[in-house]
Amino acid sequence: MRVGAFAVCISACTAVVPPRAPRSVGRRAILSTAASFSLIRPALADGDAEAALYDLDLKNVGGYTDYTPSMVVANGGSSSAKVDLKVPPGPIADKDFIDVLWFRNAQTKKVVAAQDFKRSNQIISGKTPALSARVPKGVTLVPVMHCEKAGTWEGAPVSIK
Repeated sequence: MRVGAFAVCISACTAVVPPRAPRSVGRRAILSTAASFSLIRPALADGDAEAALYDLDLKNVGGYTDYTPSMVVANGGSSSAKVDLKVPPGPIADKDFIDVLWFRNAQTKKVVAAQDFKRSNQIISGKTPALSARVPKGVTLVPVMHCEKAGTWEGAPVSIK
């Protein structure tokens, strides 16, 4: 009996409130409103946010050896050059997972290029993470990487000439 009384009450309550006609809202209005609430930069590349956070860590700390990344200028053009970050043997030998690789501008301390790596992809593929980028000449870059166990490690600055 109580269920029947409850159903009568619900139907009476809904009968009192008139139904609203649906408003038509365009897709553009919804997307622009959602974008205005977004805290993420629109042109955020893979790994930039993670690299910026890890860049605040202390670097080259711990008893790990062979964890210092390096970089090499692979191709030089008239106004830019291709640089490759060289992953040291330490993380691979220790089965430590590399989360993010990035280049930081030595003068401005800003992340120039970054790439994040998913742990599952490293397990499945068995490939060593790598990072290459084309950068303007005249800048000095620092190669940096973050590993799951060893933390953040940076290499020596290299001037791109």
